[in-house]
Amino acid sequence: MDYQQIKYEVEDRILTITLNRPDRLNAYTEILRAEMIDAFDHADADDNIRAIIVTGEGRAFCAGMDLGDSSASFDYTAIAEDERRGVLLDACSSWILPRIVGISQALEWAMTGRVFFAQEAFDKGLVSKVVPPEEVLPAARTIALEIAQNSAPVSVALTR
Repeated sequence: MDYQQIKYEVEDRILTITLNRPDRLNAYTEILRAEMIDAFDHADADDNIRAIIVTGEGRAFCAGMDLGDSSASFDYTAIAEDERRGVLLDACSSWILPRIVGISQALEWAMTGRVFFAQEAFDKGLVSKVVPPEEVLPAARTIALEIAQNSAPVSVALTR
């Protein structure tokens, strides 16, 4: 598949998938979804790939759904005044998130939809470390190399 909205690069048995819509802050589209699924399927079928890094081109990882695309925008005429959009815990996150940060913190984040900084995510146990922006990819690559070079592929596959 020729990718339009992602980059697919393999080096040292590490696949780096880069969301490549920097002009839209890498906002999510149906094309991006299809390309990500295809990329993960190819990686799963390639025994040479031992780790995957997902990143975003430019100044943002992913701004969420691309609401500038009229087909993806909300139809406000069909929504009652008291039924506005919000955070939806999907993809099993309603089960996972409370087990990581506790039920009260998970509910606060989900119910308020509040944006918070990486330091708060670290303080609450959601992430294992915080590094300066320029060190994010090198830090991810260090972890990925450790997995790729020092872990048995079957062990990693079963852990995933």
